[in-house]
Amino acid sequence: MGETELPVLVVEDDEESRRLLCELFTLRGYHAVPAGTGAHALELAASISPRLIMMDIQLPDMTGTAALAGLRA
Repeated sequence: MGETELPVLVVEDDEESRRLLCELFTLRGYHAVPAGTGAHALELAASISPRLIMMDIQLPDMTGTAALAGLRA
């Protein structure tokens, strides 16, 4: 797997913004994996080991900083 094929986790609750960010990463050759909530992001991060996480700060179920704390734990 080449470096640009590694997954990028895009965590954004706004559907259109999430889609746009995923498209931008995909156009650059990355495998963009979308998540709309912090809980979903935590699940996905555990299973895909993303190379990069693009995290929204205001999510419907938790703050982005709380989600990042969960990812670090």
